[in-house]
Amino acid sequence: MIKRFLTCTTRIQSKYKVDGDGLPLSPTWSVNSLLNTSNDQTSISDEQLDHLCRLAQLLPPKQAKDREQLKSDMNDLTRFVQSIQQQDFGKTEPLSHIWQETTGMNLRTDNVINTDKVNGTKLLEKAKQISYPFYTVKGQYQAE
Repeated sequence: MIKRFLTCTTRIQSKYKVDGDGLPLSPTWSVNSLLNTSNDQTSISDEQLDHLCRLAQLLPPKQAKDREQLKSDMNDLTRFVQSIQQQDFGKTEPLSHIWQETTGMNLRTDNVINTDKVNGTKLLEKAKQISYPFYTVKGQYQAE
């Protein structure tokens, strides 16, 4: 009885055609609708692209066509993220996991018991070679 009332109410209030369970029969939005097509687009510069590639330890594209395609993709991603950031989600709590606690993997709890134990930073003081904050070792690899 309650289900029938809700579906009837949903059909009356919805501007989209819905099925018996109140689900839309056709898509009501698309990812493209989240991409702002306004004129105030901020575009990534060549310097920013080179800097991001350096941070990611990637070689930037050498051909102009590839650079422009990558910049276009990054601009689309930036606009997508900005459109999501502009949404009001009210008091929605952020997810700590992508699945419910009752399903998926069994997760361990990370409870810190004693913080006085020696941690990695203290161990670095004893290392023979470091490149702070990493341990370094001699190897056979030669950079090209």
